[in-house]
Amino acid sequence: MASTTSSGELLRLSFAAGDHIEVELIRADDSGLVALKIDNAYRYDGCLWASKQALDNANALEHSLRLKGWLARTDTQRPLQPPPPPQLGPHQIVDSLIDNEHLVAVHTDEEDRFFVGWLRSHRGEDVLLDEVLADGSRRLGTPVRLTEIQRIEWCTRYLEAIAVIHTTADQASALAPFKNATSRLEIMGLLAEAARCEVLVHIVRTGEPGWYSGLIVGLSSDLVVLRELNEETLELDGYQGFRTNCIASVALDQKTVARKRVLMSRGQLDRPTLMWPNSMLALLTLLTHPDRESAPLVAVCDDDPSASFVGHLIEAKPDGDTTMYYVAPYGVDDGQFSLPTKTIDVVEWGSGYLAAIAGMRRLPG
Repeated sequence: MASTTSSGELLRLSFAAGDHIEVELIRADDSGLVALKIDNAYRYDGCLWASKQALDNANALEHSLRLKGWLARTDTQRPLQPPPPPQLGPHQIVDSLIDNEHLVAVHTDEEDRFFVGWLRSHRGEDVLLDEVLADGSRRLGTPVRLTEIQRIEWCTRYLEAIAVIHTTADQASALAPFKNATSRLEIMGLLAEAARCEVLVHIVRTGEPGWYSGLIVGLSSDLVVLRELNEETLELDGYQGFRTNCIASVALDQKTVARKRVLMSRGQLDRPTLMWPNSMLALLTLLTHPDRESAPLVAVCDDDPSASFVGHLIEAKPDGDTTMYYVAPYGVDDGQFSLPTKTIDVVEWGSGYLAAIAGMRRLPG
C-alpha cells in the first residue's frame, strides 16, 4: 500500500485479479483497509473492506482536490455505516457484519468469483452466508474460506438492486428467451422488436470489446438512441446514439423482467417524450451550441473503437468536420478539437460520468 494513506484520502485500489476501484479511505492497518467506494459519476457508493494481501497497489488519485470538491456537492451522501472494528483482519470484519440487515458481496481470490448474501456465522476458517442466486432465489449456509476473501462490499447500489430482485423473485426470476442477431437485416428486426416491447438490449459495436446495454428510446434505419443501463449499479444513466451500420450484433437481455423491476423501484421507467432525430448528423446538431456554457457535455467516438473524445459540440458540418471544445479528464479545458462528421459512430450525453467532469470543470483550481 502507498505509504501516505490517511483517513479521508482519495485512492485508486488495484487488485491482483485486475479490478480497479476508487475510494475515500476511512482507516487502514497492517491487515487491510476500510473505505467508501466512489462510482464513475463520483458519488459515494457503499463501503468496502479489502485485505492488504489482496492489493496490488494503492495510489493517490490525480486532481484529488477537484474530486473532493465534486464529492462535496449536495446530491451525494456518505453512506451511513458503523465504525470499523479496532483491527481490520478478515475475522474481525466478518464478525462485525454477521447478521447485518444489509446484503454483502464477498469477492474471493479466484477471478470473477464472488458471492452475494447475508453473513450468518463464522465457523473456524469458514464463514457461512445465506446466498442470493442470480435468479433471486436463496441458498442457505454457503461456506466461504476466510483465507480466500479479497474484499467485502456492502450498502452499494448494485446490492440494493439485488435486494429488490430477491424480494420479488416469484415475479422476476423468469428468463426471457435468448435472441441475438448479427446480420444487418436481423439486427434491424431485433432492434425494432426491443423498441416495441420495451426490452433491454445489449449492443456490440464493430471492433470494440464488450457491449452497451439499455432501453431503446429512438430508432430509425440510420440511428438508434439508447437510454443506457449502468451494469455496475443497475441504474439508467444517460443516453447514447449509434449509427446502425457500426453495430456488429444485438442481443435481448434475458433478465429484463428482474432489471425493469429494479428500475421501477427507482422511478426510472418513465419514457422520455422527446422525438429523437433520425440521423447522426441531426443528433449532433441537436447537441450543438455555439456557447459552450450552454452546450451539454458529450463524448463522441469515431470509427476507431479505441478513441473517445469528451467536450462541448460547437458545430457539425454534413460534408466537413464536427468541432468541439475538448475537455480532458477531471474537467481540465484543453482547446478546440475537430474530426470528420462522417466518421462519428457513437455520441453519449447525460451520464453521471459526464456530469462529474462538467462539475469538476466549474471548480476552481
